[in-house]
Amino acid sequence: MASPIIQVRIQGIFLKKYLDRHAEVLLAKILGMQPYFGAILIDVLVAISDSGIIDRPKKMSLEEVCKADQICDRVRSLQVKQQKESSFFNLNSTGRSFSKDDVNKVVQFLLKEHKPLCRKTEAEAIPKPNVQTSPPDKKIVIQVKAESPSIPSPVISKPS
Repeated sequence: MASPIIQVRIQGIFLKKYLDRHAEVLLAKILGMQPYFGAILIDVLVAISDSGIIDRPKKMSLEEVCKADQICDRVRSLQVKQQKESSFFNLNSTGRSFSKDDVNKVVQFLLKEHKPLCRKTEAEAIPKPNVQTSPPDKKIVIQVKAESPSIPSPVISKPS
């Protein structure tokens, strides 16, 4: 299994491609041109439980990884950073900003399109034993014969 950081990046690529396939429905044309989602910024954050231990390699900062209680602050700082970067006057802007209507349209679209996986419950996932029954014309009789007063021993006999 890939690291959580790689998994999120793969999911981000999938999300952009999925939204691009439906861009005509989700985004209005601008000056006759259809915008797409390829330019949206997707920031990666991985939350580790507060009791978890983050073992960072010395040569890698892993800024994407933080404790769960730090996530809200990290999201706020990323929002501020993105607002500055997507400013109309910023010529180095790599992202595209969306109106609240655009965001709501995408949210409603994703909710409508979502199809949960049908996973078996734990009880259904356990294979059932292959129990073979005796044919109806044969009977198996189990008798308990006491050899000692406390421990019965089973005796199996097949009637002819």
